[in-house]
Amino acid sequence: MRYVFGTILSLLLFPVWGKANSPIAVKAVVIEDVLEDYKKFLNGRNPLDIKDFSGPYSRRDVIELVLFQQALVAGGLNTPVILVPMPTYQRSIAELEKGFVDATANPIWETDLSETSTWKSISTVDPGQFVAGIYGKPKKIAELSNLSISQLKNRSITTSFAWVSDVQALKKAGFTNIVDGGNWDRMIRMVKYDRVDFLLSSFRAEKDLSFQVQDTKYIPLTGYKVILEGRRVWGVSKISRKSKPVIAALNKGVPLLKQKGIIEKAYRQSGFFNPQVDRWKIIGAEK
Repeated sequence: MRYVFGTILSLLLFPVWGKANSPIAVKAVVIEDVLEDYKKFLNGRNPLDIKDFSGPYSRRDVIELVLFQQALVAGGLNTPVILVPMPTYQRSIAELEKGFVDATANPIWETDLSETSTWKSISTVDPGQFVAGIYGKPKKIAELSNLSISQLKNRSITTSFAWVSDVQALKKAGFTNIVDGGNWDRMIRMVKYDRVDFLLSSFRAEKDLSFQVQDTKYIPLTGYKVILEGRRVWGVSKISRKSKPVIAALNKGVPLLKQKGIIEKAYRQSGFFNPQVDRWKIIGAEK
């Protein structure tokens, strides 16, 4: 029932872009909190018209929903897109593999996708490009900023144990107190209420690289970053009857967006590809 309700809700809340007489509508799964910020980021705009990816509510996950739709059109599939909200990453993948949705609206780690039931698009993020920060509340960051790197690695940090690449990156970096947060909202609350010290997050476009959730601000531990290995790809369900035109369009559209510099521009303007952290030390690679 939750899935059916989510589909109906997405149809009611979201305009669909493309030709009115398009033969198919692509159903793409997205995490609920990303969908909420995406609505605010669009603010009534057509995602196909967006050329500037900066501004309020811009972040990696949000602008990827725009890129997904632009990649489909660039690849020749000008069709309505229905965004289907799901509560967790693992639930999204499960719905994809069962064929209840056609694709993921966000690129995900290719290693999380089944070879049997899914196709993988050409990557939007290649190995070594996914750089994340160690985020916390400003007061906590100030308290811990004078600790040595070995001491910092013993402090508590949260991620979802379902995010295998995140957990592997933290372990490789040497963190010893990794706490399962379940999902993004819960992780945010755990940091907010001092149940853990840090969380792992993509960088943002603010001058201080910060982001804010409701009344709480989160900033990165200056000077340090973590590399998440692997490729990020859009997943497409092999079970869905609509999957062949979708994967064909993505594999044609992604290279075109790359050639035009649109994907890199979007990632830079959202703060994900961030020159401010180019000289920061990679945790786990210290000499």
